[in-house]
Amino acid sequence: MQISPVGSSGYSIPNKQSSTNAKNSFDEYVSQAQNTAEANEIKKAGLLKSLFRHSNGNVITINDLKAELKEDKESFLSRTNKLFSDNGIDTSKEISLSTDTNGKIIVTNDHPDKAKIEKIFEEESDLANLFRKISGLDSLVRHSDVAIAFQKAYSKDPIAAVAQYAYLFNSTDSTLFNMVIGGKEK
Repeated sequence: MQISPVGSSGYSIPNKQSSTNAKNSFDEYVSQAQNTAEANEIKKAGLLKSLFRHSNGNVITINDLKAELKEDKESFLSRTNKLFSDNGIDTSKEISLSTDTNGKIIVTNDHPDKAKIEKIFEEESDLANLFRKISGLDSLVRHSDVAIAFQKAYSKDPIAAVAQYAYLFNSTDSTLFNMVIGGKEK
């Protein structure tokens, strides 16, 4: 018996069958559907694990995100320091990195090697993507910390908490991620 996929509706069972064959076909259909659902869950867990090293495949905690962020920052700094050194970029002067509205990694201060640094990130897409990941994780962790603090304060005194954290309800966060590298004058 062949069960063939059909669009988004799942699987179809051929029409010309005896009642016994129809029962067997239905059982196969149900089994296939269950296997597909299980396979999708396994794929989701694998995707989660591939995105976040510290995930157990089911749940990501704020501590998992903080550990991931710390490791990613260390890896990023190690790789950029090597690339900067290999390319003769002066790290004794502060290098301030951020992203523009298109996600391009930019130098936001007047570093003498600004053009060389930005070119490195254009050519090193893995490193640029790591910076973007760090930016997103940093924002998520910062907002999570504030949310937890608000929840704790709210559980003690709702009115005082809303007054203290009113900015959470009255504005959008326009804070852009910025990473500073170097800056120690030799």
